[in-house]
Amino acid sequence: MRDKQVCILCGKLAVEAHHIIAKGHIAGRCSEDWPLNLAPLCKKCHQAQHILGCHYEVLWNRMEYSMLELKVLAALGAHPKATMYPLVGRRAKWARGKLDDEARHDLELLLPRMEEQGAEAFRIFACWTDSRPVPGWI
Repeated sequence: MRDKQVCILCGKLAVEAHHIIAKGHIAGRCSEDWPLNLAPLCKKCHQAQHILGCHYEVLWNRMEYSMLELKVLAALGAHPKATMYPLVGRRAKWARGKLDDEARHDLELLLPRMEEQGAEAFRIFACWTDSRPVPGWI
């Protein structure tokens, strides 16, 4: 989990990390354990997410992301395999909506290059943050 150990839904002590994009929805070994995909939750809220179903946008909106992390999440949609996973595309679209005009412009210049060069370009871009995706992310 991240530094903040408070449940992002109720404010109680967070004791578990919830996979925002569930295991099995993204190919790769431990790809879903990328810190940008883990939401700190208390046990009760974590169980509720699994029983009642995930409300992805609610979790995404309550997570604290830096501008650089938002750029990485927005770039997910350019990953060659992202089209296989609609939720990844939704998250990329959500993140693009959070970017300011200048950041969105910079990203739009990078996306065609990332699409051409594939996963390696995405990994290099993602490594600009402290939350690096593990090998096999998407």
